[in-house]
Amino acid sequence: MRHEPEREIMTEQQKKERAEAEEKARKWAKTITAKLDKLDEYRDINLKLRAMYLDFFNNYASTEKFAEDSKITVKDATTLLEMGGRYHDEHVKFYFSEKGKK
Repeated sequence: MRHEPEREIMTEQQKKERAEAEEKARKWAKTITAKLDKLDEYRDINLKLRAMYLDFFNNYASTEKFAEDSKITVKDATTLLEMGGRYHDEHVKFYFSEKGKK
């Protein structure tokens, strides 16, 4: 003789609570996904600014020439290069601090 597991019979209140909990979980997952997408966006921008900074550092003698070649204003070039330099410095410090832990 085979024993079948008891089936749980849910009341209307339990069904409602379960549906609410599932909706909360869906909203939470959607929020987390959006935050991770923003993080990926930040990583992309960070990487692009660091690459721009290194391109400038290795290949240009002046901000003016870099701005001209990039088809942006000198003011924008300066701002972007300062950001890229800051991100590059943070990246290098992090890399070497993590490398030292190994």
